[in-house]
Amino acid sequence: METYRTPDTFKIIPRHVAIFMDGNGRWARARSWARVKGHDQGVTIVRRITEAASALGIEQLTLYAMSVENWQARPRLEIEFLMKLLKTFVVKERETMEKNNIRFSTIGHVEEFPGDVAGAVEETKRLTAHHTGLKLCLALNYGGRREIAEAARAIAREVRDGKLNPEDVNEEAVSARLYQPDMPEPDLLIRTAGELRI
Repeated sequence: METYRTPDTFKIIPRHVAIFMDGNGRWARARSWARVKGHDQGVTIVRRITEAASALGIEQLTLYAMSVENWQARPRLEIEFLMKLLKTFVVKERETMEKNNIRFSTIGHVEEFPGDVAGAVEETKRLTAHHTGLKLCLALNYGGRREIAEAARAIAREVRDGKLNPEDVNEEAVSARLYQPDMPEPDLLIRTAGELRI
């Protein structure tokens, strides 16, 4: 693992860093390469970012790797490549996670992926569940609006069933029903393709 140092003037380490890992396809196209080459390069960058975050003492690193929209809009062959790449990553990186005490998790609907891919993801979660260092979360088949809609449906069911009073529906009630309610809010948000939208 590389050694990372913070400048003496930079004493505060963000607790949670979130990165939108977009622009890989455009990066490859700009070099006249196939889009999949960009995704392949992205895996190398993920490893470097994760090791750096672990070494710096960051508590939570969330990488938005594949949104619901990406999953639905990409060509079938590219999706198949991404699925193979994801499966290879979560299996191959178990050693790095073990060595660096990294706990792996996901947000999103991984269960909608092919069975072997979802199984490999779940196994990596299981194998790293006892780790106490950096929490690495991949957002896979994830959509923020979908997460909020599912939290709203959960609240609606509880109100309907008399388990929750409508007057008790507040920000805390919504937060408690998100995919990972204990995850701290991001302190630093990075979008790798240089776009300004969130």
